[in-house]
Amino acid sequence: MKDKNSENVSFSRGSLYGTFIEYTESILDTFSSGRVPDLSNLKVNFLRHLVDVYNKQRCSELAKSNVEYLEEVKRGLLAQGNAVLEIDARLGSVCLVSASSGLLQGVFEIGLSWDYIRDSPFIPSSSIKGAARSVSLSIAMLCPGSVEEKIKQLARVFTLFGFSEASLQNEVDELLARFRQIESISKHRANIKAELVKLLGRVSSASGMLFFSDSYPVDCLSGSLVRGWVITPHYRDADDEYEAKPVPLQHVVLSEGVVFRFLIGVPVEACSIIVNLLSPVLGVSDSATNDISQACTLLTALMKLVLSSGIGARTSKGYGRFEIEKARIYEPD
Repeated sequence: MKDKNSENVSFSRGSLYGTFIEYTESILDTFSSGRVPDLSNLKVNFLRHLVDVYNKQRCSELAKSNVEYLEEVKRGLLAQGNAVLEIDARLGSVCLVSASSGLLQGVFEIGLSWDYIRDSPFIPSSSIKGAARSVSLSIAMLCPGSVEEKIKQLARVFTLFGFSEASLQNEVDELLARFRQIESISKHRANIKAELVKLLGRVSSASGMLFFSDSYPVDCLSGSLVRGWVITPHYRDADDEYEAKPVPLQHVVLSEGVVFRFLIGVPVEACSIIVNLLSPVLGVSDSATNDISQACTLLTALMKLVLSSGIGARTSKGYGRFEIEKARIYEPD
């Protein structure tokens, strides 16, 4: 039997973690009394509670706290001798990051990255760095020039953003396969791989030169931080349309209009690599190869492309698209 009481369960705690604890306790209490919990209604109540809690007022409180936290991160980067590029970007569509992890994945089957200490959604630095790295590799591959120049550009990208020494050869193979339609690449595929691996073997560190911080919301123009969302996987446990039994999946996404702040720490020694990598593509003179301002301006142009292309899951469906509102450059003393 369904637990009729579960249909009327309301959540009282004002944090995601607290709400999850109440959700879990409700399920365990129902089972312990010999009944079967009505999970569909529990999920609906959970979803409504989250959307109600993280309203404009709560978002404003979180934004203020997140700004203070990111200021501390920025001061730390500057104290270490890095320039800092600070970007505020507004979501033009809903956003879903870390869909396969976190507490929410345990409730809705689809998660959302959440900082349980700050009680705030966030975009992991790894997602931002990975997106910037992927776009930069594409830029390097598509940049006009000789095979030798492409190899140098690719090496600059790997040096900037880092790479795994253990999987480097496989990653290079996958990258070259993505661009096999370009004749100059398909003809010299083996040579490109060999020379690139050789160049990167001389790099002292594979962790990369740039520092990307986690990104947090710093403004909420839409009046709500999160909203309920539904997808319907038609081919779940089915091979074709005739066997399909679509079951809508409710979950939580970040709302349009939420403004996130991105911080990138740029060491002085990385500036020349950034300029050499991006200036040919953007048609900018590279005469000032050690100029922090020029490097950060080019990096802003790259991030504009990255953010407008989307970060997180379902970017091909239009999710996670940002528009840059402000970009500021801070130089170390």
